[in-house]
Amino acid sequence: MPPLDPIHLPSNPQAVYQARRDAFRKAHNTGFLWPAELDLIDDFMCKQHEGFAWDDTERVEIPVIEHKPWVQRNIPIPPGIFDEVCRIIRKKIEAGVYEPSNSSYRSRWFCVLKKDGKALRLVHSLEPLNAVTIQHSGVPPIPEHIAEKFGNRACGGMLDLYVGYDEREIAESSRDLTSFQTPYGALRLVTLPMGWTNAVPIFHDDVTYILQPEIPHITIPYIDDVPVRGPETRYELADGGYEVIATNPGIRRFVWEHMHSISRIVQRMRYCGGTFSGTKSLLVAEETLVIGHRCTYKGRLPEESRVKAIENWGPCKDLSEVRAFLGTIGVVRIFIRNFAQRAHPLVYLTRKDIPFEFGPRQIQAQEDLKQALLESPALRAIDYTSDSPVILAVDTSYIAVGFHLCQCDLENPRIRYYNRFSSITLNDRESRFSQPKLEIYGLFRALRALRLYLIGVRNLVIEVDARYIKGMLQNPDIAPQPDDEDEPEDDFEDWIDRIHGFAHLVNPHPTQKVTRDSLASIYTIDEPHPHSRHSSQVPEGEGESQDPPVDSYDIVPRSIQAIALDQRLLLVRDWHRTLERPTQFTDADYETFVKFAVQFFVDSDRLWKRDPHGAHKLAIEESMRREHLSANDSGGLITLKDIVWFVRTCLICQQRQSRQVLIPPVVAMPAPLFAKVHLDTMHLPPSSGYKYLVQGRDSLTFYPEFRALRAETAKTLGDFIFEDILCRWGAISEIVTDNGTAFVKATEYLAKKYHVHHIRISGYNSRANGIVERSHYDIRGALFKAADGDQKRWSQVVHSVFWAERITVRKRMGCSPYFAATGTHPIIPLDISEATYLQPPPDSIMSTTDLIARRAIALQKRHEQVARLNSKVFEARVAAAVRFEREHKTTIRDFDFKHGDLVLMRHTQIEKSLNRKMRPRYLGPLVVLARNRGGAYILAELDGTVFDRPIAAFRVIPFFARKSIAVPQALLDIDEERLREMREVTSQGDDEEIRDNMEHVEAEDEEDLPQE
Repeated sequence: MPPLDPIHLPSNPQAVYQARRDAFRKAHNTGFLWPAELDLIDDFMCKQHEGFAWDDTERVEIPVIEHKPWVQRNIPIPPGIFDEVCRIIRKKIEAGVYEPSNSSYRSRWFCVLKKDGKALRLVHSLEPLNAVTIQHSGVPPIPEHIAEKFGNRACGGMLDLYVGYDEREIAESSRDLTSFQTPYGALRLVTLPMGWTNAVPIFHDDVTYILQPEIPHITIPYIDDVPVRGPETRYELADGGYEVIATNPGIRRFVWEHMHSISRIVQRMRYCGGTFSGTKSLLVAEETLVIGHRCTYKGRLPEESRVKAIENWGPCKDLSEVRAFLGTIGVVRIFIRNFAQRAHPLVYLTRKDIPFEFGPRQIQAQEDLKQALLESPALRAIDYTSDSPVILAVDTSYIAVGFHLCQCDLENPRIRYYNRFSSITLNDRESRFSQPKLEIYGLFRALRALRLYLIGVRNLVIEVDARYIKGMLQNPDIAPQPDDEDEPEDDFEDWIDRIHGFAHLVNPHPTQKVTRDSLASIYTIDEPHPHSRHSSQVPEGEGESQDPPVDSYDIVPRSIQAIALDQRLLLVRDWHRTLERPTQFTDADYETFVKFAVQFFVDSDRLWKRDPHGAHKLAIEESMRREHLSANDSGGLITLKDIVWFVRTCLICQQRQSRQVLIPPVVAMPAPLFAKVHLDTMHLPPSSGYKYLVQGRDSLTFYPEFRALRAETAKTLGDFIFEDILCRWGAISEIVTDNGTAFVKATEYLAKKYHVHHIRISGYNSRANGIVERSHYDIRGALFKAADGDQKRWSQVVHSVFWAERITVRKRMGCSPYFAATGTHPIIPLDISEATYLQPPPDSIMSTTDLIARRAIALQKRHEQVARLNSKVFEARVAAAVRFEREHKTTIRDFDFKHGDLVLMRHTQIEKSLNRKMRPRYLGPLVVLARNRGGAYILAELDGTVFDRPIAAFRVIPFFARKSIAVPQALLDIDEERLREMREVTSQGDDEEIRDNMEHVEAEDEEDLPQE
């Protein structure tokens, strides 16, 4: 980068700059710069002349990027401007913007006037291209946020890229697609098309990338505009002068620093091949225009042209003109205090069914808005690094909420620098609030509207004109009752809770000085206010369990090491106060103690542990922790172990935890053939009058029996069990069902009609009944596919589906359920002529004796096959148990609770409900009484009420109590005989009914999963 010469001697400038030197100096010679500083600008332009362009012949190329323009026919050129258009086209051809093309594509283009109202600009209409282009996701920054950074600076500059799009070439492969017809034949674009949907974000990203090292402390580019920030101060001296550089008293220090910033930006753009417009660029100025904002040393001001237009606006003649005036002045509403209230008479005219009348009241409101804009102060950005108070002032009326944000001067707090004025118009319903509610509501709306600018504020003070607001915030119970049926009854408490969530300081006396060290918790949502009536809005049953107050630090478990550390810290504190050696230490012990003690220091009678980075930590003594806990403040739990204990024993946290544990698998011995049957009913869409499908499966062979039912009643289920299972397979020793009402009544029906009393329904466990539960998914899918997607025809194909399932080989057995149950391979239509047997086929005609002998041999082999099948099923279950333990080794827990242990019971019904988010997942605490033979637990409530059914082990987890709870034996509501009977039961637990429990595992693996 060429260095600037502080001792500038006018030299021979470059020829290009020499021709425009007078006009360039005239643009900068506004009285703000000194003569030596104007000479410095000349020196800068001579050395950086390659970074500026003055006409179309001086552009250079930059790296290319691909884009996809579209093709459209041309628009005829108006005869009146034909010669001027031809001149512009020739000029762009000479500059390299256009080049000849032999492509078949043609783009539509037309001419528009530039800002000066005289020169023409060629614009390519690219609507078809934009419709098919993959849009760039980049968006320019928010203009107001950029302009805010450039106010309140010693000086400023504005650099404008010279026809930046024409300096950004496009890929040669894409140029043919931009061809268009001209009087000089077919031409095509060489540079970035103006009007293409991706042109703005691509060009903005290019400029931002080039100037990245200067962002944001020097500049923040906005497309082709590059504003430059000057120093923060002008280095004023006490005598009213300015600090100057040592080598040249004619150049002020802030101008010298700003010119170096300008030089770096121009050098970076020049290095990348870009040029700035010499006629539009302003290097050093007292006032710059940044994206519609006048940026001065005092701050931001509205643009003069807009202010002039508003000032000269006369009385409005119709509603459209009223809307136009409000829209124009609304752009600068952040400069107008109480804009909504001032503009209310005009806004009222825009409401529906309001007759137009622009009378004295409206004229006065219009003039009031004009005068407020003319007298508006300059706005400054908030200095978030300063400890100076930031004031949020709020005033609410029945018309609007008015508020502003300002910052006090660090040396003179009476001087305030405004950041912005804001206001919110109230609707009819809100305007009918009582005045106390209006004040609270206005404060709430102001905090919410300005939350973006309040984040990071170190010292915030809120000013209101109503003295009673502070009292209402501290005591919501004294809130006024609604005077109107439209007033909300519960919103008032919600506003107060949200205001407390901002953790701001409310100052009811604007003249009273209020300070606050830090507001780091500005967005930490606190717990509801202790006097808030929101506690009554909690649904019944959701808030009845609360943590008991911690009234003694003695209940906090403390290790021997922690107690010893507390005693050692007391000795360290005393040692720092007196520097006397404790009498109980030997020389070696004292040397070790000193090494430990020097890591601490005492300040303001408090013991601190040193930190090499300055983040010293306060040592909380035991007495201080007891004091905190006596006030029911969990902040007394200082050490990590204390916090872990406190969180772990939280009742609400334990009840709402989503943790699910698994118990070690238990491998059950396979029952004999059709000695144990699993039953379940599946609800299906109506089909020929049938709505249910009941199926029973043998636990050993998985052989299914089924029946389509029109209704699920005790009679239909009882008939199915008797006719399709008992009459076909003989006596059944155990049936596993879901303990549903229909199945329970079915057993009573069998005992009454058929005198069958030995059938026993085991306690339901959804995982233990997986043999029939898991098959529901496969059966439904097979029925749907067999019926060609017509779910109303499932009853017509159900026999085919179960026939196919019976004869399909299963991996765990190595044979089909049909063969496992009958000992004979099924004969299907494809091999009816080649039936298979348990022996090789005969090779000749046999006598009756030989035939009986062969069948006897086959029957003897049947016992061997059943035994081998039993072994294979047992091996498959063992393998599944091993795999289950390996895959869930981190979640399997065998708590093995004993009598008197406190536990929580998983509320599985809540887990399957749609409104489970805010409901407890576990119930309790409960007391363990015993464990039955099946591994399930017998539980009781804390009042001694015993559950009538055992609870599955996987539903029970330990409860961590902060205090021990003793449950006397006499408290139980059952006698010892009943408790002994419950212990002898082999049930594995009683779970809620679970229909169609589909697990994402293979069907064969689910069958082999052991019972838990």
